[in-house]
Amino acid sequence: MVSEKKIQNRIKELVKEIKEHNQKYYDQDLPVITDFEYDTKVKELGYLEENYPHLIFADSPTNKVGGTVSASFQKYKHQVPMLSLANSYSKQELLDFDARVKKTLLKEVNELEDLTYCCELKMDGLAISLIYEQGVLVKGITRGDGKTGEDITENIKMISDIPKQLLSKVDVEVRGEVYLEKDRLIEINKQRTIEGEAEFANARNAAAGTIRQLDSKIVGERELSFYPYFVVAAAEHGLVVQSQMLEWLKQQGFQVNEHYIAKANISQVIAYCEDWEKKRDSLGYEFDGVVVKVEEFKYQELLGTNMKTPKWAIAFKFFEEVANTVLEDVLYQVGRLGTITPVAVLKPVELSGATVERATLHNSDFIEEKGVAINDEVVVKRAAEVIPAVVMVSHRSENRKEIVFPTECPVCGTLLKQEEDNVAIYCPNIKCKGRLKAQLIHVVSRDAFNISGIGDKLIEQMVEQEVVTDWVQLFELDSEKLSSLERMGEKTVTNILSQLEKAKSIGLAKILFATGIKQVGVRAAELLVSSVSSYNDFFSMKVEEFSEIDGIGEKTACLLKDFFESERARELFRYLEEHGFNFEIEKNISGSSLLNKKFVITGSFDKYSRSELTDLIKSHQGIVASSVSKNTDFVVAGDNAGSKLQKAQEFGVQVISESQLEEMIKI
Repeated sequence: MVSEKKIQNRIKELVKEIKEHNQKYYDQDLPVITDFEYDTKVKELGYLEENYPHLIFADSPTNKVGGTVSASFQKYKHQVPMLSLANSYSKQELLDFDARVKKTLLKEVNELEDLTYCCELKMDGLAISLIYEQGVLVKGITRGDGKTGEDITENIKMISDIPKQLLSKVDVEVRGEVYLEKDRLIEINKQRTIEGEAEFANARNAAAGTIRQLDSKIVGERELSFYPYFVVAAAEHGLVVQSQMLEWLKQQGFQVNEHYIAKANISQVIAYCEDWEKKRDSLGYEFDGVVVKVEEFKYQELLGTNMKTPKWAIAFKFFEEVANTVLEDVLYQVGRLGTITPVAVLKPVELSGATVERATLHNSDFIEEKGVAINDEVVVKRAAEVIPAVVMVSHRSENRKEIVFPTECPVCGTLLKQEEDNVAIYCPNIKCKGRLKAQLIHVVSRDAFNISGIGDKLIEQMVEQEVVTDWVQLFELDSEKLSSLERMGEKTVTNILSQLEKAKSIGLAKILFATGIKQVGVRAAELLVSSVSSYNDFFSMKVEEFSEIDGIGEKTACLLKDFFESERARELFRYLEEHGFNFEIEKNISGSSLLNKKFVITGSFDKYSRSELTDLIKSHQGIVASSVSKNTDFVVAGDNAGSKLQKAQEFGVQVISESQLEEMIKI
């Protein structure tokens, strides 16, 4: 028999571990174990506390929701606590939940013929509460610790899915989930790489990190989404069941997730959960399970809550699609701004239908947090289009070798640096060959100069043989220099030279993006160009003038000012002008048939590339957005259209082909 002292020590150990994991998940948005492992610890603690109630700690995490409240925001006390959900992972646990519900209710009522459930997808985001007075949005609050949250009203107002005014002039509190679509996560991580910042590990981290930004402009730029799932005191608004409440929210102007089922029995609930577990990658956003709720509000009230969770709801969590393998080595990549990214070299493993041999380790802080070492067995996750990533250590090897982050650049040997407010470690040597290779890859990419024929292998040759020592020297290449490189036939050389000459007329916005100014992506470059009459204006603009441009934040404005004050910038633009680059700012307007119509492009096309379709739409004064929302007018869909097509169908957005677009502008 286990001694009470050992039980007490185990409870103490679990309380400490769970508190640490709560802080990492809720406050730092950096979980270091999987949801399943976390839930296993919580269940073990709950079991021990139930059987040894005299050993319960007063501050046990089983009686507390979420994390802490940040000092960066004002506190706001919830009138009704924001609870979390009990989790389940199996059919049997759902059957047990159904049995508990019926057993409890039969103590209060004689029969349960009308007992049914409503099932909704469990979004992987950040829970918030919205307070409306007379139908007008007045407050946006985070969950916080369940009792007190953070006032994030100004940030909430930047999310287009959240109505600022309801259809009815009612006083109501609506709760729901802020989340980020997969496509947006990919775009944001690309931009963060450009800016020399660490990528977000997943969509939830990105959403949570965004909503806690002190600059609301950043929130607007990242295009977060929102789905509501709960109305506080719903009965006061004449609502009787959960699914009726969802319809009422839709009528008030909210986007409601349509993938719910109403008035289901437990067999239908289980079938729904199993079906969506198979289809978990079919939508354009992350959802990690299904929330099962008792439909009837009268029964929800009778069932009540405990200190942390409602007794009338449970989450069915999906097992994450992961694989275990051995971390054999770590390589270090140098980005074009010098950022050093550790890459795990893995023993090859099959995951999501592909063989995975490399995975990101994000940055030095991530390695330290996870306690990863060479020769350890690790868990690797690969979700949709996001590159594989190491999630955690599953088994510590006896011959584990600590990962020591380099102090010198792995390419040029320069002493590495780290900015005070940035986790990224970088090489400051602007002549570093690693930086140059990454910069050249960026320069020839589709969104920059769009030079086909110059791939990674050719760039490797040019840099190593010092044919090019600065990216602008691409435009000094001639037949002799190119022909001296391996596998460069006459036709290939001619094509590359033609592409380089053509690139000189791409326009100022793409030149700005290609230049590699920190924090200036494609959209920011377009916004900058649309605000000036000549590129020379940039050299005399103040920080305040940059930040006044809609979509340009204060940090980006400071970086722009620093760049255009530098001698490098003046030399660069002087060089480009001398070599025949066209800096004229052409509006390139061919017509106005698409004036102010908002388009999203997805898939591949026969006649146009996606960038050509973008230019075509803009030339007729249309607007091209990166993600589908309720404000999108048309989605132009080609072959192999992805999650954006699904989103268009959810929102009822009109889907057109490239030929139908041509009809609209009468080509």
